[in-house]
Formats: sequence, structure tokens, C-alpha cells
Amino acid sequence: MKIGLFAALMLLAGCAAGPPMSRPSESRTTGNFSQDANECERKAILAGPGNKAAAFDSCMRAKGHTTNR
Repeated sequence: MKIGLFAALMLLAGCAAGPPMSRPSESRTTGNFSQDANECERKAILAGPGNKAAAFDSCMRAKGHTTNR
């Protein structure tokens, strides 16, 4: 009886452990965009002169953000 109860509790705990799975594009928010932009800006600074814009664009595309122009 105790083993059955323990197994049931472990199963429920495993199911409730994490957030539901979703596509990355659905989970993007404005806060994530700002954080991603800050991180990509730092990487672009380290890219060196003349490559900053290309490094920033490449980083943002890798994180799933595209330009809306």
C-alpha cells in the first residue's frame, strides 16, 4: 500500500515539475526580446570594428527574432 501511494505521488510530481511544452515562437515575450537584444549587443561589441551590425543581426536571428522592415 505504501509503495503504491509513493509511486502515485512520484508520478504526479513528475507531471507537475515543469512548464508545458510549446513552440519557441509562442513563448517569446517583450521581456525576452529586450534580454536577447542586450546579450546580442554585448556580443556585437566584441566582434570588432566593421562587423558589429552583422554580428548583432546574426545573433538576433539565431535567437528567433527577425526584422520587420
